[in-house]
Amino acid sequence: PGWDGTSHHGAGLGALAALGARKGYTLVHCELTGVNAFFVRDDLVEGHFAGPFTAEALWQPARYDLSVPPARRRSVGEFVLVDP
Repeated sequence: PGWDGTSHHGAGLGALAALGARKGYTLVHCELTGVNAFFVRDDLVEGHFAGPFTAEALWQPARYDLSVPPARRRSVGEFVLVDP
């Protein structure tokens, strides 16, 4: 089945940060709407970004109402844990 247009989709920020770290990238920012996370190659981070560079410190809650137009209706469903 395809995406149903709700907020029940995506991946956890911690999982994405762990994957990025394994690939040589650092999580440096999450934007205010909680929709986009930004990663930079590890060798380019120092001196250009302020830490801490953790999912816990950078996470933003979903604020779909700030999107133009408002993007998704909220949904709660079954989540699947994927071993990083």
